[in-house]
Parts: sequence; structure tokens; C-alpha cells
Amino acid sequence: MTGLPEAWPVLGATTAVAGLVWLTSLGSTLTVLLLALARPSYAGWRGWAGGQIMLSLGMLVGTLRTPDAQLWAVLLGNTLLLGGTALVLNAFQRFAGEPVRSSAVQLMAVPLIAVALYMLTSVFPSLPARMVLVWADLGLISGPLLSLLFRHWRRGGPLRFAYGLNLAMLVLGALGSLPRMVLLRRPPDLAVAFALSAPNLLMYAGVLVFSVGGTLAFWLLHDDRRRQEVQRLHAELSELTRRDPLTQLHNRRGLTEAFADLRSGGAARPAALALLDIDHFKQLNDRLGHLTGDHCLQQLGGLLQASTRPSDVVCRTGGDEFVVLLSGATTAQAQAVIDRLRRLLGASLSSLPAYTISAGLTEVQPQDTLDSAMQRADAALYAVKRQGRNAVQVAEPDAVPGWAGAFVRP
Repeated sequence: MTGLPEAWPVLGATTAVAGLVWLTSLGSTLTVLLLALARPSYAGWRGWAGGQIMLSLGMLVGTLRTPDAQLWAVLLGNTLLLGGTALVLNAFQRFAGEPVRSSAVQLMAVPLIAVALYMLTSVFPSLPARMVLVWADLGLISGPLLSLLFRHWRRGGPLRFAYGLNLAMLVLGALGSLPRMVLLRRPPDLAVAFALSAPNLLMYAGVLVFSVGGTLAFWLLHDDRRRQEVQRLHAELSELTRRDPLTQLHNRRGLTEAFADLRSGGAARPAALALLDIDHFKQLNDRLGHLTGDHCLQQLGGLLQASTRPSDVVCRTGGDEFVVLLSGATTAQAQAVIDRLRRLLGASLSSLPAYTISAGLTEVQPQDTLDSAMQRADAALYAVKRQGRNAVQVAEPDAVPGWAGAFVRP
């Protein structure tokens, strides 16, 4: 094995550019590797950091390749490139939750490829065979990696930009190295190998794009995923504050927000509000147990949803009390909904005990607040209970709770 060339250029712009590229690339990738080792993150985080520094080193070794350094540059550079690409593929597969079998096989094949490269460089020198071997293996690894990034970019969503940026950094870094690879098909002299020519400058640019740009792109992907998960968690927690845990219907807060939405459309839309509960629910609980009572509440909530439209809001506001806000409905239409519910209860083949419901209805007026509409519906419900339960009562819009003449008989 030959040593490093004795007459490397050490002065002038070439040395400055090469040194800057080495320092920047290794500095950024080593920093990320140290952070990956010190700070846990998503699956594949440490593997990606290791693969990134291997790829950057492999590309940097390519910038030092000369006739005198061909053997070590070919072996070290290509081994780093192949192993680094396999690690990066493995990292992205783990990050995306995809199978990692292909990348694991590629990692195990790297030592065998290195032995073959040694044979084709030193024992049976063959540049075409060596290039076919390296490009074929790189293609087998890079193909699934590019496919993964493209599929997730095409899928869209919050991570689309970050996946697209990772794809762009990978492609641009590879394209930047191609002209120098073409240049090195025939061993150049030192002046050509280290000149500030277009192929060499593109190689340096490709190394910087991949090492620095790729690092930022993967970091952005992690940050976007973390932000997406925080937003999803916030939405789930916010939804939990609006839902009744037993029936999964809206609770009082959900009803308040739905009523506010109803009123936020400028001109007030017509609506009806129904307040209902299970007749003699306390006795049912005492006689058959709270578990049976809970099952009855769940059944009633499900039947209410089955009896209403998707635009209607069904809520459990506490105990056995349910509220239905019917947007764009009259009290007659609301009464038809409650009557349909009562028929469903009567025809139910459930193993639960039979029970009936009472309901108070009111039309929601433009000047109404939720409390004022609820007061009228509650007064109507109270009137039903005084008259024997298992019925529906409609309150007139201008009814004052407590006035006996304020209700329309069912």
C-alpha cells in the first residue's frame, strides 16, 4: 500500500478552501454526533448522526484522492460512503416506522465490498469493475432511501417540507461529487487533482451541502415531528375537556362552545334546544347498581346520536341530564326527534332495564344566551315531571320560568 503524496499543495487558495470545507463539515457532523450520544430523541437519531459523519468523511476522502493515494482513498472513502449510506437509510426507516431489513443487510455487506475493492484496486486492478461494484451497491442502498424520502414528501402533511429538504440535500450533495468522479476515471496529476477547478469546487460544495445542509434538514425533520406531536397532544387534551368520559358526548363546556359557534355567524340562525333526562334514574341506580345506570346513560347517548343529524350537538351536562342543540330546527322538528328517540327506546332489544325519558323543548331566540334558553327548557322539563313524566313539553319563546301558562301542551 502506497503512502500519502509527498508534494501536496500547502499554500494558496486551494489549501484554504479545502481546510475550510474539512473544518466546517467535520465540525457540524461531530457536533451532531455528540448531541445524539448525549440527548435521546426519536428512533434512528444516533444511527443517522453516525451515518452522516461517515458519509461526510467518505466524501472528504474523495477530495484527497491522487495517483499516489489511490488505494487508501478507494478503500477508506468507499467503505465510509457505503456504510454511512446504509446507516442513514436505517435511521430514516426507523424514524418513519418502516421495516429495516434491507438496510441491515447492506450494513453486513460493507466488509465484503471493501475486500472486493481491495482486490480490484491492488491485486487485479480494474477501474470499470470497481466503478460498477461501487455504483451498484450505492444504488441498492440509495434507491430505498430516495424512495422513502420521496414517498413521505409526496404524502404531504406537517412533515412534507422537512422530508423534501432532506431529499434535496441528499440529491444536491451527490450531484456535486459527480464531476470529480468523472475527472478521476483516469489518474490525474497533483496539479489537476487539487486545482480550484469546477469539478473540485463542486465537490467541495457538495460536501458542505450534504454535511451542513443535511444536518439542518434532519434536525428540522425532528423539530417538525416534535411540534406535530405537541400540537396533536394539545388537540387531544383540548378535546378531552369538551367530552364526557362516560358517553363520549360533549359536556357543558362543549355545549357552551357549540352555542357560541351558533351565534357567531352574524345573523342568528334558527335553532331549538332540548333538555331531557331519564325518569326515576335515582331509583334505577339504587335498585340495579351504578354500573347498570352507566350502561343506560351510554345507551341513551348512543340513541340520541342515532336520532339526530351530524350538525346537531348532543351533550351530557351531568348526571342523567342530556341537552340537544338542533341548528336550523324548529321546536316541532325537535319534538319529532325526541319522539323518534322515545320510539327507539321502546323498541330496544337491549338487556338493560326498560326506562322512559322526559324532555323540555324551547326555540332559541336571537337575543338568547345559553343560560336563558336552558332556563326555559328546564322549566318545561319541570312541568313534564309535575304532570307525570314520560312526555315532551314545549316552552313558548317568551316564556318566563315558573309561569304555568307559559307552555304549550304536548
